[in-house]
Amino acid sequence: MSHGSILTRRLAWLSTLIALLLLGFLLALFLVEKFNNQRYLDHQRDRVHEKLQQIRHQFETDILSHSMLVQGLASVIAANPHIDQDEFTQAASPLFYDHTLLRNIAAAPDLVIRFVYPMEGNEAAVGLDYRTTPEQFTTVLHAIEVGQPTLAGPVELVQGGVGFITRIPVNLDKNNGESKLWGMISAAIDAKALYRNSGLLHPDTDVNIALRGADGTGAHGNIFWGSPDVFKANPVLATVRLPYGHWQLAATPTDGWSHVPPNLWYIRSAYLLLTVLITLPLILLLRSTRTIIFAQKQTEQVATQLQTLIDNFPDIIWLTDTNGRFLTCNARFLELLDISEDEIVGKNESEFNSSTLPCWVKPSTSFTTQESKAKEVSLRCPHSNQQLLYSIVHIQIWDKSNQSIGILGIGHDITTHKMQEDFLQKRIDNAVSEIQERDTIIAEQHRQQSISRLIMNLAHQWRQPLNVIGLLVQEIDLERTEQGTSQKIHTNCEEIMEELLYLSRTIDHLTQLYKSSDDVCTISLQNVYQEAQELLQQHTAFSYVNFVNGLTPELSLQAYRSDWIEIFLSLLENALDAAERNFESNQSTTITIGGETLHNGVRLTITDNAGGIAPDLLHTIFDPYVTTSFQSRQKGLGLYTVRRILRNRYHGDITVENTRCGAKFTLEAYNIKQAS
Repeated sequence: MSHGSILTRRLAWLSTLIALLLLGFLLALFLVEKFNNQRYLDHQRDRVHEKLQQIRHQFETDILSHSMLVQGLASVIAANPHIDQDEFTQAASPLFYDHTLLRNIAAAPDLVIRFVYPMEGNEAAVGLDYRTTPEQFTTVLHAIEVGQPTLAGPVELVQGGVGFITRIPVNLDKNNGESKLWGMISAAIDAKALYRNSGLLHPDTDVNIALRGADGTGAHGNIFWGSPDVFKANPVLATVRLPYGHWQLAATPTDGWSHVPPNLWYIRSAYLLLTVLITLPLILLLRSTRTIIFAQKQTEQVATQLQTLIDNFPDIIWLTDTNGRFLTCNARFLELLDISEDEIVGKNESEFNSSTLPCWVKPSTSFTTQESKAKEVSLRCPHSNQQLLYSIVHIQIWDKSNQSIGILGIGHDITTHKMQEDFLQKRIDNAVSEIQERDTIIAEQHRQQSISRLIMNLAHQWRQPLNVIGLLVQEIDLERTEQGTSQKIHTNCEEIMEELLYLSRTIDHLTQLYKSSDDVCTISLQNVYQEAQELLQQHTAFSYVNFVNGLTPELSLQAYRSDWIEIFLSLLENALDAAERNFESNQSTTITIGGETLHNGVRLTITDNAGGIAPDLLHTIFDPYVTTSFQSRQKGLGLYTVRRILRNRYHGDITVENTRCGAKFTLEAYNIKQAS
């Protein structure tokens, strides 16, 4: 069973378990709430019942105690049936103590009231015949029939108010064991006092009470106290036992029965907390399981997409673990090895021989870095029989704890790239050869032009000394003819020697400039500049140019002397040509050279005030065959050669810019030993 199906079954099991737990908690909460509601209702009923029992007990105590008092009076009358009013008063008066509930007591021999206590206020009752008063005669007959005390009422009393009438039949015993009715004793109990004494009229009572069972008829009697609705509101009932018969008490809370216990929300909160504590871990586990399943599906989807991608990738890709077991590979890898995926995935490199698994698949034994050096491998495709060139590289894969988990092999097809690279290299080599040939031709042309210019300068420089020598020789000859003094001949000879020495130095300069075996040495740029300046003395503009030499004797460079004579000659010739054009405009020209020492090199500046370079030539002035003197003998190779010498030999350069009055050339060059 796959890991995904196990997680799916676990998810279903967890969902069912959580649903059952929630259902169980809801059922338990329902039962607990029902039990709690019933318990709370029972508690309310118990509290009402307790209060009702207190009232019932007080009713029974008051009624029975007063009935017993009246029964005592009946015993007195039974013992003295011929009692008179005074004797009756004397016997009844002790019954009316301070807290008595009795209003009056009447004795009716032969059912006609003869005696009353207290007499005051009750005189109208004397002589009343019960037989002539139907509403009272019924209760009197009932007391006679049952032969024991009864309680009638509540009734309206003649003297005012409402009361209950205790009727006790008085029987006289005969000698034969039979009894004879003497009459009836009736005692009126004040209803209001009875109610107050029992607690019905208490102002702080929190229960509604109703009474029924007038005349002791119980639950079937009429309601004589309270609202009839009390008996309809599921009241607590109690029976008040009378001397004969009973009343039924009913009570409910003043606000009615509450069906919402005060601890309901505490119970619900506790159950909710318990439910959360029990189900929350399961819900979190369910959520994490869903997340894992979703992530697994996403991973499988990404893995499928990735596998599709690498299968359609033109490069060859394979992955092994740290033990050399193949984890995956793409279709191109299988195609080049002419092997199926089942034959290689899951197997170790050691299970294959060199004919089945080429050596380029395995990383080098010295491969310890994150990425191996790319290695070019020639492969032959088994299907097309085409020879291909691949660049193979092995990359170590690391986890977050910086532990190696595998090696990724990638092979990139560089066959086309290699062919293009070879083709491009051939074109570059051909172009370089052409450029070198052109530079050689240009350099040779410049050298020939330089030689031509020097020869012309040499001719100018030699012409004057030769003329002088010729004149001096003629003068010597004339002096000799005229027998001149020997001193004159001596002086002329010295002048001839000076001119010859000048010619000799000129030849030396020419030889030094163009000898092919020139060596690198430390040259004084000030001296070399002065030598180049002397070689240009025969230039037409030389005599009316002001030269300012700002080079110091300490400014030196490791260089070829001939290079710098040629550099200075080219720059000064350009400046003198510009000065010649400037002279034609009646303007004086100054050529200034300055320099400073750099690290392992120098920087020189040559400026003039000869009007500068035309803007359209400023950016091409160092290109070959570009010249500012179209009518002169210059061919436009001087500045090109200067830049070529500075860049190729001295790793420096030359730049030019126009100033306010002329042009400024800036040269940088470095010692040839360090530059090379």
